[in-house]
Amino acid sequence: MAQKEFRKPPRYMVGDIVYSHGFICIVCSIYPFNIDYSYDLKVIDGQSLGKICQNDIMHVHIWEEFLKKNGWTCYRSEGECFGHRWYKHQEYPFTLRYNNFLGIIGVSFNDGKDDTVMIKCVDELQHILFGLQLDSNLKI
Repeated sequence: MAQKEFRKPPRYMVGDIVYSHGFICIVCSIYPFNIDYSYDLKVIDGQSLGKICQNDIMHVHIWEEFLKKNGWTCYRSEGECFGHRWYKHQEYPFTLRYNNFLGIIGVSFNDGKDDTVMIKCVDELQHILFGLQLDSNLKI
């Protein structure tokens, strides 16, 4: 009996914002490729990069201007260089605690008291929104 090929789930989902070949892109479709995946990417300005191997795609780190552009507002801040900023969004049931020094974000479902998960990248935030059945289409 032939052994079945084990394939990990794709790292990215359709709609994820990623970085590849010098461009910030959106994942348009996913294809099985050997034991990995290939992704059809479209640059934000509309040009298509075609099918790109998963190893040639990188995460886009979350930055504060990105949060503000997508409706997050800072409601608390402590320390400028090594401190934190807390962000709320009126439509989402969680808060974000942005570590100014490390660029890591704690996601909290109890008003910032405890972090449920730590994230760094836009696609990770999109996956949380998708899992909560909220709109995961974010603006760059």
